[in-house]
Amino acid sequence: MSQIKSLRDHVCSYINERIKSGELRPNEKLNEPKICKDLEISRTPAREALIMLATDHIIDFIPRKGFYVREVTAEDMLEYYALMGNLDAFAAKLAMPYMSKQEIVKMREIAANINVAIEFSNFERYLVLQQDFHDVYIDNCGNTPLIETIQSLRYRYIPITYNQQKVNTNQYQQILFQTNDEHNHIIQCFENKDADGIENYIRDVHWATDYIDLL
Repeated sequence: MSQIKSLRDHVCSYINERIKSGELRPNEKLNEPKICKDLEISRTPAREALIMLATDHIIDFIPRKGFYVREVTAEDMLEYYALMGNLDAFAAKLAMPYMSKQEIVKMREIAANINVAIEFSNFERYLVLQQDFHDVYIDNCGNTPLIETIQSLRYRYIPITYNQQKVNTNQYQQILFQTNDEHNHIIQCFENKDADGIENYIRDVHWATDYIDLL
């Protein structure tokens, strides 16, 4: 049973990463035989993974037709941001007493690497690095249920992909550079031991939805 569960989780990760990367597009039908072939697995764990993803509303199941990539709407994003903004902010506040100089240096290094990724339009690398940045303090918040909840929500979350008719590459880079400036402000809050300030800033500024109209 544990082996089947492990395979199921592997399939979930495989599908989820391809949705995040844009390889699987909204409303695209998922090819179950291809998934089995690509991962060299049987139909059972693949089907269990698809059912789980549908239950978590990452994909949609249409009876007699199959499984399809769910389209993420602006309303979906607003709901996600409202929840994640509060959870992320709370994690940062809880982590304040536990953040060492080494961890703050690590955050500065990640922020510097984020700028490089943005400059070279390596947006996939950007997504990885920005998650690494937040993980530094989330992993140090000392609240296991909170960490698990954030991880679960991340698993379900499909990152913003801006409407290419509204946002070109240069504009997208400027948005991300601004976001990384916010990362540097978060680091300053940790350096200043400003627990209330960091909670308010992450919730009200860093997770603000200023660009939701560009979806």
